[in-house]
Amino acid sequence: MNTKFPHSGLLKLTLAGAISAFALSQAIAAEPATSPSTDLNSFDGNKDGTVSQQEYLAKGGQKKGFEAGDANGDGKLDSSELSKAIASEMGISPPPSN
Repeated sequence: MNTKFPHSGLLKLTLAGAISAFALSQAIAAEPATSPSTDLNSFDGNKDGTVSQQEYLAKGGQKKGFEAGDANGDGKLDSSELSKAIASEMGISPPPSN
């Protein structure tokens, strides 16, 4: 007797999707985050505690993002301003300041 599951195509598709989703989740977990780091130390080349526009641009930032983050207009970004600059470039809201 050769009984076939009536929806075997659907079952195969569902299993393939589940396997693909699992494989993708494993690949994402294994790779480093691709979003830019908001860690001040990763941008602060001269280790003065702030990020100059030159340092920001050297890490791939855009002038418009730097200007959006430089809330006090001193030409430097502190850690909260850096978060705002990156968020501005990504089109998202920055995390709340502590």
